[in-house]
Amino acid sequence: MDKEHKPKPRLPCHECDKTFARKWELQVHVKTVHLGIKDQQCPQCDYRSADKGRVQKHLRQVHWKVRDYHCDQCDYKGSSVSALKNHVKAIHLKLREYKCQYCDHTAVQKGQIVSHMRTVHLNIKPYHVIYLKSQIC
Repeated sequence: MDKEHKPKPRLPCHECDKTFARKWELQVHVKTVHLGIKDQQCPQCDYRSADKGRVQKHLRQVHWKVRDYHCDQCDYKGSSVSALKNHVKAIHLKLREYKCQYCDHTAVQKGQIVSHMRTVHLNIKPYHVIYLKSQIC
């Protein structure tokens, strides 16, 4: 007896158009995006999230530099599945799915195009940290 597998209905956010596969994802979204609550903090920096799991992921990737995802075509090691996928797309498949609307520049990730447009076409420069040397008397 073959039963057809129907996808589970996604849970809608009542504040915006987003939908989620899991209840906890919807809860974290509402808490973070619509209520502005980020009550979980990284013990090593100012990073905050509404989700304890995201703080743990942040710790592993940013502070502990865990690189568990290995490319099977080269020596690349990534901190997440998405980082590895982006590496394969960019380096091995040469796929650049996002195109600048003002010039011929292309990128692997949407954020790269947004950054390109902001800095090149809109002349919005990323912030720079300025280090001042203190004089010791």
